[in-house]
Amino acid sequence: MVVERSADGVVVDVTHPYWYGKEGEEADSSSEALYLVTETDVERTSGDDVSPC
Repeated sequence: MVVERSADGVVVDVTHPYWYGKEGEEADSSSEALYLVTETDVERTSGDDVSPC
């Protein structure tokens, strides 16, 4: 979802569901991150750390 527009570009809020399992444990959740999108680049500016290992 676009959450902001400026001369620097467009800020997009992305929610991505995920699932993983390891050694009898399972997780079902989602992560959220903000990206700055310009004509030539995409930069992740903030968001959840997802590290199941």
